[in-house]
Amino acid sequence: MVMLMGKQFKERTESRMVKVTDNWCPCYPNNEICLSIVLRSYKPYPKAGEDKTVYYVKIMAWGMDDTGVELEFDGSRGCAESRYSFWKTHIFDKVFDGVDMKWFFEHAFVPA
Repeated sequence: MVMLMGKQFKERTESRMVKVTDNWCPCYPNNEICLSIVLRSYKPYPKAGEDKTVYYVKIMAWGMDDTGVELEFDGSRGCAESRYSFWKTHIFDKVFDGVDMKWFFEHAFVPA
């Protein structure tokens, strides 16, 4: 875990299945895809100092094989934590059963 001002950085992951109306080559059973949101950190090179740590948020939607879309942000710890909270509430939690790939593209997702 990464420390910042004495406070540990907590990586987060949440996933759920969502029903879709189109083919994700293929879908999971019951015509579903896997929707996930993650908050993570990494060092860009092995000996990088703590000040070089990169933090990122990603929302991913995947069919059962290799069809997926994602929305990604990377930056400072504070920005990534804020973005995670915002995206969790305003995007991840709002994806509804019966969604299609067009909805994701309309919300700035790109092919993964």
